[in-house]
Amino acid sequence: MKKNLLIASAFFLASLTYGQWTPISIENTTTSVVALTGMEGTVFAGLAGDGIFVSSNAGDSWTDISGDLPDKNINYLFGATIDEPFFAGTQGGPFVGGVINGNAQYINATGTGLPSTDITYFGKSDDVDELWVAGTRNQGVFTASDNENLVWNAANNGLSGDALKINGLSGYSDDTDTWALSTGNGIYFSQDQFSSWTSGNNGLSGDQLIVTGSLVLNTITLITTHDGAFMTQDLGQSWSPLIPGVKFNALVLAIDYNSGQAAIFFLGESSYVTSDFINFTSLVTPGEIIAATTSATDLFIATAQSKNSNTTGGLYRQPISTVITAISRPTESASLAMLQQNNPNPFSQSTTINYSVKESEFVTIKIYDLMGREISTLVNGFTSAGNHQVTLENAQLPAGLYCAVLKTKNNSTQIKMIKE
Repeated sequence: MKKNLLIASAFFLASLTYGQWTPISIENTTTSVVALTGMEGTVFAGLAGDGIFVSSNAGDSWTDISGDLPDKNINYLFGATIDEPFFAGTQGGPFVGGVINGNAQYINATGTGLPSTDITYFGKSDDVDELWVAGTRNQGVFTASDNENLVWNAANNGLSGDALKINGLSGYSDDTDTWALSTGNGIYFSQDQFSSWTSGNNGLSGDQLIVTGSLVLNTITLITTHDGAFMTQDLGQSWSPLIPGVKFNALVLAIDYNSGQAAIFFLGESSYVTSDFINFTSLVTPGEIIAATTSATDLFIATAQSKNSNTTGGLYRQPISTVITAISRPTESASLAMLQQNNPNPFSQSTTINYSVKESEFVTIKIYDLMGREISTLVNGFTSAGNHQVTLENAQLPAGLYCAVLKTKNNSTQIKMIKE
């Protein structure tokens, strides 16, 4: 299924202090949370020595599902629900976990051929001939065909030096499968089923090459680094800075299932969120974020211990709806016309826009792309006072970011819309 295609051209940073984060404790543990994953109503937490725990009630209580896992030093986790298999990358190898009749059991996927069992990424790509993929801390990427006994083969063509330090992998499946590999020496792309990697680091330097997260959204790729967040539309031949000069450790796409609104979180020493790639809002957080995930309702973050700021590491949550509602709420003003956020957003076929005018006057609502080209005129005439609704129906509209602009004689306002 296609993911949202987001196009950015400029941004403004705004500061917003949200309500308090809710601290979460995991009983009978002494080590820090270093990995998080979740979906729907479930969240998994991986700890640096205490194994894996799962919660189905927003972190109010946790169940130890480490089971027979031989190494409880967790580097990486991916899981959806407790009823499905989940993947763990540990310092002692890759494991597939499952809970059967209340008991957690693990299959060791180390197989043969891995020169290192310090696993920083582990997953299965059904779009690429059902290949298993493992990323290591210092030895690069390895793939294995889906057999009972996994035989791992190096997939490091194009990688060398610190690029063999794997921090993560993301992908997008369409007519061509595109994979983005986050490493200690930049971002690398593969469109040939991991046979080779092409450097996408043109213009990046220094700590910008320590890539901590990536998100491939059709022709757009976003990355977080130890020196800012960036966007490319040409597989890294050129980069646009989104948020410069910030150490980021995590990149998370979140959807508020109540409203259908999407947001992307850039998380680290400082943290930001955006729903339109025009406005980036600063988040107040309990410390430097080192891991994050979302459930159906909440954003979960794990923070690092800091001697400089005298803070201890911890686990926290906050409702996604709180954040997304705050950043998408229309600005109140004394103007005589108001344009509300379209719904749904993002949209694929059609979307509805509500607007209001306080007195009868001539109103236009036009749709523009980010180059300023007029795409469509939705309203063009005298409009009576009150609330009104108009629908944009354009299934053939290319995926991207668009602006709806409402104009009256003395007023102009706009919203951003995402076509997927």
